Amino acid sequence: MELRVTPSAKEVIQQAMAVSGLTAGDLAYEGARRVLDDHQRLLLAGADRDAFLQAVGNPPEASDRLLAALHGRQRG
Repeated sequence: MELRVTPSAKEVIQQAMAVSGLTAGDLAYEGARRVLDDHQRLLLAGADRDAFLQAVGNPPEASDRLLAALHGRQRG
């Protein structure tokens, strides 16, 4: 893989290589992995978090339609 980076980005990468002992490729991999981890993690705050916790703590009763689906049959 070949990358074109600004001189300032190159300097940061070289410093990170020097202090970590990692290669530029290893640093790119770690950075990409962190981006994907952050993207795949669900973070809720404030009202969204409260609504989620309320729903988990007090789930609604299962409807007849849901129960039928769970048992593999459908009701009209």
